[in-house]
Amino acid sequence: MKTIQCLVVCALVCILPVVNIKAQCGPGTGQASMTYDTTVVGVGRAPYHFVFPRFDPSIGTLVAVRLQSVATITYQFTLENLEYTPKNVRHRLTRFDELSGATLSSGVYSEYTTPWFGYYPVAANDNNAFTGPDAVHVGPVNIRNNDTMINNTYYNTAAYLGTGNVSFDYTTDAENTLSGGTLYDGSITDVLRFNITYVYCSASILAPGTIDLTAQNAGPMSALLKWSSNNESRASAYEVMMSADGINFSKIANVPASGVHSNDVGRYTLKYDLTAPSKKLHFRVRQLTKDNKVAYTAIRPVAWGIKDQEFQVIPDAGGSYINVQVPQGGGNWAIDLYGVNGQLIQKNNLSGTASEMIPLKRKLQKGIYVVRATNIATKELYVKKIFIQ
Repeated sequence: MKTIQCLVVCALVCILPVVNIKAQCGPGTGQASMTYDTTVVGVGRAPYHFVFPRFDPSIGTLVAVRLQSVATITYQFTLENLEYTPKNVRHRLTRFDELSGATLSSGVYSEYTTPWFGYYPVAANDNNAFTGPDAVHVGPVNIRNNDTMINNTYYNTAAYLGTGNVSFDYTTDAENTLSGGTLYDGSITDVLRFNITYVYCSASILAPGTIDLTAQNAGPMSALLKWSSNNESRASAYEVMMSADGINFSKIANVPASGVHSNDVGRYTLKYDLTAPSKKLHFRVRQLTKDNKVAYTAIRPVAWGIKDQEFQVIPDAGGSYINVQVPQGGGNWAIDLYGVNGQLIQKNNLSGTASEMIPLKRKLQKGIYVVRATNIATKELYVKKIFIQ
């Protein structure tokens, strides 16, 4: 089979699909889902590398992860009789899909074989390759049309939690089966859509209201944490949590609710002293309410002793613009703003500067949003969640 490995299109978007995964959410909670989706165009035999953000546990409890690929495959081929007597020829194609990654305990495989093409009557070989009455041309035809190739759901979700990304290697291949004494030439074009869906119990449903956390370096061995809540009259306590990897958190402080608030907004400050030098730690705050419900802040990283390369997003309180700061070093960046349900709201480009105020085409309503920055040259990816009150 004549094939040339090439990647034509690769786009990353967030969507909210219909997901039918049974998940047990506690009383007063609701099931929600978030999907990251990538589409590539190839020629039937190619390796791909997909990278997606991990699930942020501050927005809920992750209960399931679904990995799915959907393909449209267009195929055409020519069969030629190699014998010097007329005969009938036929052919079929087998497509292979393979998925692997560090989060998977074993690889995932899929195989699809077309029905037989033929029999086709052809004349005796005329010594002219792929032309004349001794050859038959078929296609292009769709042998797969938005058909699912891989669809697996996982309930051990620990490897998908926290900051950073998860990555997968995806390989496609094909082989043909021919009748004897037949010469073959064929080509494939495939459009492959691969996505990861996070199914979770929403933390915001557990405790109506929001808490917002900021964290910063307060010296070589200290971090300064500040948080506020907009349902302070319901709060009973706050647990301050820390993690070295952004996945596994432990409690470092318990702060009783002060009971002091203005317009139901409570404000807190905590200075945390490190017990040993560290380059980077992650913090979040868990709110406990008087009716035994919980809510989490977003995860906030703090770095020491190294140049801070974090991607920063500071929204206007009124939802009219966002201030974006990308890592130093220049370059061109694509800045995408999504709703928490994955809907793309606005796209912008940042070029030649490390920070910029981006006006929003429409004022953001109250809620959670996702800002994604992608370095166009290096494909370096950063993701931040922001909250508009």
